[in-house]
Amino acid sequence: MNTLIYLDNAATTRPCDAALAAVNTSLMEAYFNPSASYTQGLHVRKSLDACRTLIRSALKAHSVLFTSGGTEANNLAILGSMAGRYKRGKVLYLSVGHSAVAATCQSLAKIHDVRAIPVDGQGLINLDAAREMMDVDTALICVMQVNNEVGSVQPLQEAIRMRDERCPDAFLHVDGVQGFLRLPVSLCSGIDSYALSAHKVHGIKGCGALALAERMKLKPQLFGGGQEGGLRAGTENTAGVAALEAAIRDYPQENSLYLLKNRLKSGLLSLIPEA
Repeated sequence: MNTLIYLDNAATTRPCDAALAAVNTSLMEAYFNPSASYTQGLHVRKSLDACRTLIRSALKAHSVLFTSGGTEANNLAILGSMAGRYKRGKVLYLSVGHSAVAATCQSLAKIHDVRAIPVDGQGLINLDAAREMMDVDTALICVMQVNNEVGSVQPLQEAIRMRDERCPDAFLHVDGVQGFLRLPVSLCSGIDSYALSAHKVHGIKGCGALALAERMKLKPQLFGGGQEGGLRAGTENTAGVAALEAAIRDYPQENSLYLLKNRLKSGLLSLIPEA
């Protein structure tokens, strides 16, 4: 019998055992509505908030909203931050970004000045071009932390520094779906919003989150029961959130995978400098 060797974790990951156990407990025992006012519902609400606190701590964020995945998190950050802006503004996004970001930004083109920031031959943001594109009219800048196709890691600190110099009032959104837990990042550094997806870190599909800095102001894009502080209506995916919390706690600590990848990269470059 052949054993499958799976090497496509950028597409999705196998749920870890802890995540699967959390899903089972959530569906079979803690299946109550987190908006309910009775004891069982309040306990489920506390479980949601435990995961929220975990993500907030990991990213040094002010607040965290749960979504149906990375796509919705990116949509909420982009559309929610631009909603209600009647003055024409400039929206910049990375030309090699995921379609969840690119297509969402392009949907604003009838109202705003939407432009794609070019990249160099390695898929990294062209800093000179980005600097020229940023000005006082810039309202939103979207950058991908790690490219899902070629793995390029964008220089976020350079993007933050440039934003602070050229257009300090512009929001900086980071699509962190491929970077969450794999690379260190802090919203205290100048990032205003950060999207993540559970199934990329050994959670389950159908669950994601949007982490926000204190100054990031959003308008809801879904309306209904007022969940997630009124910013994302709809009963939360409690099983998905439980699995995400378990996956985060189960993830290798102290960025050990990041350090191992750097060692592998350094070794390969020493053998093949042009790689």
